[in-house]
Amino acid sequence: MSSLSSKLLSAVIALAPSLMLVSCQRETPVSTTTEEKTEVAAAEEDPLPAEISFNEHIQPILSENCYHCHGPDSGTREPKEAPLRLDRPEDAFAEREDGHPAIVAGNPDESAVLKRMRSSDVDLIMPPPASHKVMAARDIAMIERWIEQGAEYEAHWSFVPVTKPPVPEAGKEWSDHPVDRFIAAKLDEAGLKPNPPEDPRRFHRRLTLDLTGLPPEPAETDAFVEAMRADPDKAVAAE
Repeated sequence: MSSLSSKLLSAVIALAPSLMLVSCQRETPVSTTTEEKTEVAAAEEDPLPAEISFNEHIQPILSENCYHCHGPDSGTREPKEAPLRLDRPEDAFAEREDGHPAIVAGNPDESAVLKRMRSSDVDLIMPPPASHKVMAARDIAMIERWIEQGAEYEAHWSFVPVTKPPVPEAGKEWSDHPVDRFIAAKLDEAGLKPNPPEDPRRFHRRLTLDLTGLPPEPAETDAFVEAMRADPDKAVAAE
């Protein structure tokens, strides 16, 4: 064996214990359960609203995933021997044949509906595999919070009297228009600020291009700028 080969062999033998030690110190990959993946996915979704509304948040979820078998259509309602409705509180809160209601207001852990949605048993999970529907983790979390907050049902929006909400205090320095004040309140929630007012000349050019597809004449822009100084609302309405 040559001198160079002997040196290489000696170096490999000398490094072998270190290589084994490094290999042993490597962390063994931890398998992620389905439940853990669901929790991670839910955490990555948008945060849940602080106050859950049946009409705004829950009704669409139930309509998409549950109402075919547990909704207003008696022809498709299941189970046939004791049909369950989730679209009405008197049915959802009523005791079932096992003595437990489908929804226990204020107690998600005792609500059979939530247990079924979380189940990994193909014979228990809702919606069932045959429906080819899989509920999103965020939707399940939304229902859980709604039940936790009292599971309050609301009448269909078409039967709810129209009320005028109070105009937010936000945006007073920006605009006096109520619509702008609501926009300002949402911007505040998101930590955003409205853009500054547009330059009147540029605004007129953009406005004219949008309405006619053609750029304005210089004299028209000059007249618009003067009108904006006198009364911005009238100037825009005149266009």
